[in-house]
Amino acid sequence: MDRSYASNSQNSHGQYYEYGEWILVVYCHCNHKLKLQTSWTKANPGRRFWQCPMFKREVSCGFMQWFDQPMSNKPKMIIPGLLTKINCHEEEIQNLTMQLQESEKMMKNLKLGICTP
Repeated sequence: MDRSYASNSQNSHGQYYEYGEWILVVYCHCNHKLKLQTSWTKANPGRRFWQCPMFKREVSCGFMQWFDQPMSNKPKMIIPGLLTKINCHEEEIQNLTMQLQESEKMMKNLKLGICTP
């Protein structure tokens, strides 16, 4: 998750406000401002971690540290299923939106007296 740190959300104490909480600005071993990422793996769904912004580049220090405490097993089992359901619903919404747009186009053409297959 790439987050831009707007100046109005950062305070003089080196913190920024995100998702309802103040988070301390932290720097990695190569002196870059760390990015707070979110893991979506089965082992750590929704768990946030600090990562060097140069990750996967030759100049990265490779820094990674968990921000959140480990989750209990129940959320680990439930979250992936919920994400799958959300993805299915989003896909269904996209398909229905396309069908609606096609129907609206067809209705418009019928009102204009244009018959198209």
